[in-house]
Amino acid sequence: MGNFSLSANIENGFAKGTEYISTPNAIKVAQSLVSDYATGIHSFTIIGSYGTGKSSFLLALEEDLKCNKNKEILLISPDCLIGKKKVEILNIVGDYKDLSTLIGNALNIGSTTNVLDELRAFYNKLKSQNKFLLIVIDEFGKVLEHAAEHNPEQELYLIQKLAEFINMPQRSAMLITTLHQNFNSYARKLNEAQKNEWTKVKGRFKDIVFVEPIEQVMYLAAKRHNSSKEIKDLNRLKDLQQLCFNCKYVAEGISEETLTTLYPLDPFAAYSITKAIERYGQNERSLFSFMESRGSNSVAEFEPENNLTYNLSCVYDYVIQNFYSYLKDANADSMQWSAINVAMERAETVSWSNEKQHNDAINIIKAIGIMNILGNGTYSVTIQQMAGYAENAMAAKDAIETINKLISKNIVRFAEYKQRLILFEGTDVDIEEEIRKATLKVPRSTNYIDNITLFFNKRITPVKAHFYHKGTPRYFDYLILSEVLDILPTGDTDGYIAYFSQSNPPISVKVTHF
Repeated sequence: MGNFSLSANIENGFAKGTEYISTPNAIKVAQSLVSDYATGIHSFTIIGSYGTGKSSFLLALEEDLKCNKNKEILLISPDCLIGKKKVEILNIVGDYKDLSTLIGNALNIGSTTNVLDELRAFYNKLKSQNKFLLIVIDEFGKVLEHAAEHNPEQELYLIQKLAEFINMPQRSAMLITTLHQNFNSYARKLNEAQKNEWTKVKGRFKDIVFVEPIEQVMYLAAKRHNSSKEIKDLNRLKDLQQLCFNCKYVAEGISEETLTTLYPLDPFAAYSITKAIERYGQNERSLFSFMESRGSNSVAEFEPENNLTYNLSCVYDYVIQNFYSYLKDANADSMQWSAINVAMERAETVSWSNEKQHNDAINIIKAIGIMNILGNGTYSVTIQQMAGYAENAMAAKDAIETINKLISKNIVRFAEYKQRLILFEGTDVDIEEEIRKATLKVPRSTNYIDNITLFFNKRITPVKAHFYHKGTPRYFDYLILSEVLDILPTGDTDGYIAYFSQSNPPISVKVTHF
């Protein structure tokens, strides 16, 4: 297995011995660059959150384009993009500086007001040598933040001119930038005119989203993980995997091999810690940190037993310890994390048979809470399934009895409508029975017409425009109807203005001329 690095820097390249693991998503992004380049688009923005592997992707792409036949192709064949040309790469790591300064440093000319002229001369030199120019600006968001705060018009104009220079269809050149969020997000503090200009410049770049599915992140973690811990009971681990699939807690696209390789994490814990790091941390960077870390709550120092894996209660402890600063601030999951704490505090007041049952109850509460927060919307877990998990992964004894006691104390309940166990603060109302009763009630359609008519006096409206143009007065009556009808006017009435409703508001207006 190759070396592991917490991050990649495009100016320094891969560390010696580093192994890049290509993924379907990375290959798809590389293929998008090739196909869009063929249509005449030469400037790109790769957008992805922190730690998704954008910098490593860029380095792998550059390795492919260097045409070193002794190296294995990581993403694409260089012939697809640059043909038989050699490639010249300008790697720029974004900083809070003028873009002209950064480009000047890359060209070894320092700061200059004519940086585009220098770049054009540099390109022409490469063209005479039959070379392809690739400009990569990683951490481009820092450049945009600096531009938004210092001379936004001047900086944006330079970015625009750079993209236009690269985008000339006949030029053998490509510009790739990376961002953590949308281009326009960096323009929040600008005025309306500046924002419009910002949007115009954004149009010079093609956005490509760089997002690794959670299944792929788990696969990468499995490839990186090299646990020396012996699987205590392979059949029990297989049972946990099957339970995880039956509960639909993980997608069937995740192979059993991947889940087995992540041992001593069980499948529920492996999915949950990956989701937690994706939500609260920095994706693969923190996931790999988790796999490599030592100390309290670390998987590396966890000692599995026959019916004890690195389980959901361990995930809870790890997340609380490592993401406490984020969790203590208001966020979308704040109430659910608070519910876990409340449930554990209430469990402390229950009279348990012994200390073991008390600890099992706390671990079960943690597991249910983690599943509620980090599980997908389609998973389900019955009392029996939760008990099976608790006994096979958390070394619980008599888990059914413990769960039923939590239910009797209104700390946990089984939600029929979700088909899963959830944490519960308790109420005297039988919620499931009330939901059942509500489903038996079929709302009746309400006829609003009769009610409205009581407050709607007969009105006649003269059609003034017709009178002005034709000299003949015309009068319309108002009608309130439940449906549109074809009614011929009689007497002095020349037409109708009909308000109609189809069983429910809002009421629309129908005008008919006769």
